[in-house]
Amino acid sequence: MPTRDTAPARTTLLAGPLGLAERLARGTAYGWALGLGAAAFVFGLVARAAAEATTTGAAGQIFERLGRGASGPRPTWG
Repeated sequence: MPTRDTAPARTTLLAGPLGLAERLARGTAYGWALGLGAAAFVFGLVARAAAEATTTGAAGQIFERLGRGASGPRPTWG
């Protein structure tokens, strides 16, 4: 039977004010990183779908009639 009911204290990052600030802000930083990663993933999916929609089908034909040639960084910068 254990002699005490509590876990040992985790004071590794509490040696100074910067450690405390890092410990308090860690969850927020992880949340922001996860949110930005998810947003980048969704924006990438939307951009890919938009690129496919404007190059094929009726929308692609309309853009070709309007004079859309090669666009993007490749034709511009070589």
